[in-house]
Amino acid sequence: MDKLTQTDSLLDRLETDSVKKMLCGIDTLNTSQESKAYYKLLYSQYQYIVDDNFQDTTLLNDCIRFYEKKSDKEKLARSYYYKGECCFRNKDIQKALFYEKYAEYILKKGDLTNKRNLILYQKICEGLAFINIQFGEYHLALHYAKLALHSLKKLDDKRYQAYELGMMSACYNQLKQLDSTAICLSECVSLLPHTDVNCRGYIFSILTDYYLDKDKRIAKQYLDSSFCYTKDALTYLGSGNYYYAINNKKKAETEWKSGLVYTDQHFIIAKIYRRLAEMHKENGDMAGYSYNIEKEVKEKSKIYEINNGVKVGEIQLGATNSFFIKRLLSNVECIIYTIIAAFLCIAIIAYIKFRLYKKGIKRKHNKSMSEKTEELQTTSTELKLAKAQIKSLKKESAKKSDRIERLNNDIMVASQSSAANAQCGKELYHHIKNGGTTVTWTKQDYELCMAYCKIEFAETMAEIERCYGNIAPRKQLIMLLQHLNYDYAAIGRVLGINSDSVRKNIARITPLTK
Repeated sequence: MDKLTQTDSLLDRLETDSVKKMLCGIDTLNTSQESKAYYKLLYSQYQYIVDDNFQDTTLLNDCIRFYEKKSDKEKLARSYYYKGECCFRNKDIQKALFYEKYAEYILKKGDLTNKRNLILYQKICEGLAFINIQFGEYHLALHYAKLALHSLKKLDDKRYQAYELGMMSACYNQLKQLDSTAICLSECVSLLPHTDVNCRGYIFSILTDYYLDKDKRIAKQYLDSSFCYTKDALTYLGSGNYYYAINNKKKAETEWKSGLVYTDQHFIIAKIYRRLAEMHKENGDMAGYSYNIEKEVKEKSKIYEINNGVKVGEIQLGATNSFFIKRLLSNVECIIYTIIAAFLCIAIIAYIKFRLYKKGIKRKHNKSMSEKTEELQTTSTELKLAKAQIKSLKKESAKKSDRIERLNNDIMVASQSSAANAQCGKELYHHIKNGGTTVTWTKQDYELCMAYCKIEFAETMAEIERCYGNIAPRKQLIMLLQHLNYDYAAIGRVLGINSDSVRKNIARITPLTK
């Protein structure tokens, strides 16, 4: 265990050569099950780090089965996380999301003040942010990128903060929050001297795109810096954007097509085909435009084919519920096995007593014939009672099985109802966002809309709850609209009232500090 703990520390520092030597020098044949599980976890983690094509989850499955019976949440969460990462490499995004959400759920139940737990939590949040960016779930991606950055600041680790800020800026840019984009990128620039070499190419690519419309000279400097650190699809995409901006369309097309060779990620390929289509359309080449648009649509459809058409947000919403249900059913199974074991014990005891009597085993002190007869009668009575108990317990077991089946049905109905409510809340929010009003809304409509907003604007809604407590859904909507920079007239339009009434409504919402 001491050697395995040392190896774990070396893995944290990515000293892979030393890790390989340590793992080769450890013999787990005559060790405990705990040591074997720990070795399998470290070996799988090492293979994942050194081999970009590693996708084998066999050993991780053994780790999960072992650690689910133990109280070591960190190692169980780590097993789920690396299994999710292996599934992601295998392009099984749905499983990757489920396993990484499991890892997040388990770890949040543990001690996040522990350094090792916090390092793992940062990795999980970073992985979930990256997956959500690919599927266009920018609000969720931004949420996880912020959590990853917060964890790095707690760890006082500046090597990867710029990477998290880069993902945040990409999300803000897609959400048209340009001021926040600029703030994130300025922080990225200040952190570049401390940033890990492997992340710098990605940061320079983002800075290149940002400065294209502002200062092409600075954009060219960042582009050259990007090529110094890495040559990947994002670098060539930024290079093509630069040459397109300076009106060198032939060079731009060459750079974009070069980027297609360096990636198999469908969302980046779709971006490149979109840029090529726009250029052909501008040149009046409608055949080229049509060809590239068709390619873009195919790449985007591949993303959703991987997921069987299910939205990423819905997968993540159901992952934690699924994990809870799994735990609940596991406990029910334990109860059933305990009852069956009790049946077997009673039957075995009765059988042993009967066999001992038939073989004529006598006790050390002599017994009279009447005592033996009495003992036989007692044994017979006990056997009858045991049979009656077995019959009673069988009936009870049948009843519990019926209750378990009803519980499973209730869980399925609740899960479907939860998904329907989430979709309804989303539609109500987009209704008012697109210019609709709440004039005809019922109390349930307000509740569904705000339940969705607590996912969509998690931090804002949490801030409102801290400031104003458990206020009514309609008041929550008013305060949310105010936080989203709606003026009194805009809020009045949504609610179907005038500006003075809005002002009075807001005045009646009393903060907790008062």
